[in-house]
Amino acid sequence: MTRPKILVATAEPAIVHSLASQLKSTGYTALTALDHASALLALREETPVLLIVGEEFVGNGEEMLRFIRRTPGLAEIGIIVLGERRDDEERVHLLDAGADDCLPSAVGQAELTARIHALLRRRERPMPNPVPAPMRGQRCRGSADVRGQALAAGLAAFEPIDLAEMGRMALLNRVESKYVLPRPLLDDLLNGLSDFYSVLVIEDHCLNHYRTLYFDTADFAMYRRHHAGALNRYKVRARQYVDTQTSFFEVKFKTNKRRTIKSRLPTTGLPNLLDAELSEFLRNTCPYPATDLQPCLWNRYLRATLANKEANERVTLDFEISFAWGEREACCGEIVIAEVKQEGPPWISPFARLMREHHLCSTGFSKYCMGMSLLYPDVKKNRFKPKQRLIAKLQGKPYVAH
Repeated sequence: MTRPKILVATAEPAIVHSLASQLKSTGYTALTALDHASALLALREETPVLLIVGEEFVGNGEEMLRFIRRTPGLAEIGIIVLGERRDDEERVHLLDAGADDCLPSAVGQAELTARIHALLRRRERPMPNPVPAPMRGQRCRGSADVRGQALAAGLAAFEPIDLAEMGRMALLNRVESKYVLPRPLLDDLLNGLSDFYSVLVIEDHCLNHYRTLYFDTADFAMYRRHHAGALNRYKVRARQYVDTQTSFFEVKFKTNKRRTIKSRLPTTGLPNLLDAELSEFLRNTCPYPATDLQPCLWNRYLRATLANKEANERVTLDFEISFAWGEREACCGEIVIAEVKQEGPPWISPFARLMREHHLCSTGFSKYCMGMSLLYPDVKKNRFKPKQRLIAKLQGKPYVAH
């Protein structure tokens, strides 16, 4: 049975850790958020049965509570407000605005568990339907269904392969080559690849949804190393395979030999708070301690995955790529990022050979760096401006400096 999800949202890490631990010990799946934007996004993405929220997120006008209560898909979520509001009038205002209960931040486990059980019994409701996050990646998909159907039709000519068969190509130590393509070109390219590749099919679907949360230091040390072109650089992320609800916490290390080494740890949902297990994982895989890292970028895309029939090689085709953080959003809906992942040199790849026949050269492209350069106005981005211009050109849009 799936454990009910409860979101704990407060700016106090100690309270978040304590409540999350209590919830897990009593049979719930604990989701966490340390800022207002992450809390709202988790509500839309994860649709918990209950929100436990710090009063600092609610605001004097209880805007957050009223927003939840008037939003379809969120209106039925139970809400407990934590804080030290002792005045009866203040508590009444919270209850009128949409809260179901008010508790002190230092509430004991027994009382918290009893209040949660009582609240959920009173509601006796089914889980709400998911509400899409308000990312431009959603709005820019005006013809995404049509484009996705066309791509799926092109992939129908490929032999299917399942996740178990794909497992033999984990390729956690690999060479990567990336290509940036205009979306319409992909249909023509697929016609020449079905003899060499199979396509990953999950539950009868060859196009799969991905969601990623990236982490960096407060001064974006990892982004700055990428911008400087430094070797021996890292990326830290939490990734969810949305269609299978499988999640991993991952560290990618690009060596000075230009090989990519990926380490991963299975997780329950997408963590935005680094607990003891993830902290230990980071100690063993990268030089950035968990205490220095914080979430900074959301990324979504659709992916088709091809597997070489003869060699240990995968090709991923990512499109409908969108980024978001807080109120900032960006979409690259008309391009495809193709990535060849293999143990050996790229020239033996049939896909890379086809790219050369079309006079397309491999180029570095980091979704993390592109999203950061598009959404954060104050970071250095000169190194990534040529890619921004290329994306604008392939989408038929004028280049606008960010």
